[in-house]
Amino acid sequence: MKKVALVLVCVFAVSVAAGCMRHTYDVGAGAPRGELVYDGWENKWIFGLVGETQIDLKDVCASGNATIHDETDFLTGLVGLLTFTIYRPSKVTIRCADGSTGQIELDQETAAKIATQPEFLAYVEAVNPLLLDQAKTAVENAQAFLNAKMVAQR
Repeated sequence: MKKVALVLVCVFAVSVAAGCMRHTYDVGAGAPRGELVYDGWENKWIFGLVGETQIDLKDVCASGNATIHDETDFLTGLVGLLTFTIYRPSKVTIRCADGSTGQIELDQETAAKIATQPEFLAYVEAVNPLLLDQAKTAVENAQAFLNAKMVAQR
């Protein structure tokens, strides 16, 4: 009887360690084949009930179109088994549609051309009306820059 119980315990332990779980979340349009922008273990405690890591998606994927995988694979399951699930990590990966980290590089001329578009002030007013006066000053400066550049090219 003791041998049967030991075999059952061993089978249970191996199945728990080998058991994998995966949650997939699509944000926006999703990006299941996008560029990998985050890959790491997330720490969870007491059967995975305590310890939630907050990852700001805007910091790792500017477009907002991402696919997030939260999984327990063999290795994280084995770690959980060895610690009697007091510590139960999971592996989190984030794939982004554009692979961007939210940084845009513009040269001075391109930024000036964007600022002098008629839609620019309407956009600023719609998004943050408190910045409208600053945006108008920016448009004036951008127009002066473009005018000076045209004079210099003649």
